[in-house]
Amino acid sequence: KTANDEFAAAQKLCPNDPRLEYAMGLALWNHGRRDEAVRWFDISARLDGGMPPFLPAAQAAAWSRLVIGERDAGLRQVVLTARALGQSRGDYPTQIQREHSALFLGRATGYLSGPGFSIETAELDKRSLDEIASLIPTDLKPLFDKGHGQIVERHQE
Repeated sequence: KTANDEFAAAQKLCPNDPRLEYAMGLALWNHGRRDEAVRWFDISARLDGGMPPFLPAAQAAAWSRLVIGERDAGLRQVVLTARALGQSRGDYPTQIQREHSALFLGRATGYLSGPGFSIETAELDKRSLDEIASLIPTDLKPLFDKGHGQIVERHQE
């Protein structure tokens, strides 16, 4: 059986589980099929508003874009992830996912304002980074700040 066969079988059993698309994205990423992986992360992230977002996939989509050099698209994805986190309510996404997302967003903004800084897009970046920071729920702000500080510290080293 191929990975596609296994995925199809799993999808029949759990058709609405975003972890399936996320796992497919991870498998593709690990096999060097980066563009395909990002598409699967996008599907799994569910940021279109139809279903609760899957924050781990939203983070993977954002970071993947940054890693493969799609800086502007990566920044837009970071903003979308922050919006999803800011709008999340109830039991899902889980508190652990929300905490990981806040830490990730802090790291992403630290990267984009430090080693990933672009003079060409500095003004747009500033507005986006300010928006991201404003979307972080108060209870998660310390984790966001911690993640941001980790990257700033590493960059200074």
